[in-house]
Amino acid sequence: AQLAGHLAGQPADFVWVDGGHDTLIAGMDIAWAMKLAPRGVIGVHDINLYRRHPAENVRPAWNAALFGRPHLEIARDPETTPGTGLVWMA
Repeated sequence: AQLAGHLAGQPADFVWVDGGHDTLIAGMDIAWAMKLAPRGVIGVHDINLYRRHPAENVRPAWNAALFGRPHLEIARDPETTPGTGLVWMA
């Protein structure tokens, strides 16, 4: 609510998501970010964390956000590093 008030109805250019690590919470965080930056870029941390910690699975929420949108995944080693994803909304 504070962030939405600060934006005063203006869309954000970039929103960084680094919150809950389970699929449900990550999905809610990403959905909220998409509302804040409908034509911007969303960054999501820990998209590969589930490979080391199966209970912490951001990946399904990340995959759902892509929906054919341009995106970039950044990880030194996708099998061992948590990774970051960027998705362009417009």
